[in-house]
Amino acid sequence: AAAALLLCCGAAAVVVICKSITLCGRDPQAELLANSPLAELQTGALSNQQPSQVKVSYVTSFWAEPDDVEHHPHRLEIRAALLMNILNPHFDQIVIFLDGATEDANCGHFLNGMRELSGNLGVVSVNQLDPFSRVTCVDVNTGQPTYYQMFKNAVSDHVSGDIVVLANADMAFDDTMSLARRLDPEVLVVLGTRGFTDRMPLNVKNLYHTIVGTDYMTNIIPKKKGGGGWDLDWCTLNKESSWDTWIFHKSKLGGVKGRQHFMRRNIKKELV
Repeated sequence: AAAALLLCCGAAAVVVICKSITLCGRDPQAELLANSPLAELQTGALSNQQPSQVKVSYVTSFWAEPDDVEHHPHRLEIRAALLMNILNPHFDQIVIFLDGATEDANCGHFLNGMRELSGNLGVVSVNQLDPFSRVTCVDVNTGQPTYYQMFKNAVSDHVSGDIVVLANADMAFDDTMSLARRLDPEVLVVLGTRGFTDRMPLNVKNLYHTIVGTDYMTNIIPKKKGGGGWDLDWCTLNKESSWDTWIFHKSKLGGVKGRQHFMRRNIKKELV
């Protein structure tokens, strides 16, 4: 689900930006900043705090799996997204909760595999720094996380950033993530995706092509979705089930109490 991101309407009880405007683009950074919804809402979305003083943590979950088994293409798709985010210089910390960790498949194995993948692509540094020096991997055995567990992970001591980008593991971000540092503390942003689309920055698209294969993204997946294409505005079409990323100030969430406050409907319309 890497691609151009859209701002979607979010939950009540917080100030949420509700605009269906493409964030990730193919233009220089200055134009992206000028055209973003955050730039439009100076009084309602942006903080007065100096961006250089604000740290951003990307938080997600993945499942452990031995390297010597045949991986489903979707796992390769997620690894591509994770690598893209590990290489993204706008994240100060990358936190991955690795579920189902065992002696033969744990954070050590996962990080070695991701380092090897990065090396095979010829990427060994970001801004002359080892990108994996920013990665915190946490072995867990709690099962596929609920939204409640995801938010508990986001405010745990493993996460050191002021701002949290809590996302599904198959979401990849580009330079527009620099906007997260300027988020007003009273604002929570919810993002959806347009998927594998021409709106993707070329470096993201090339990375997916190399790791996953374009045929899987452009032909196989759309057919499984009933023949529809990837390039759909899920923010507008399905607001209930397309909340892929949440961006918020960690201090504002405080202690995550009351599971009932962190539930949403799954594909079967059940609250989970």
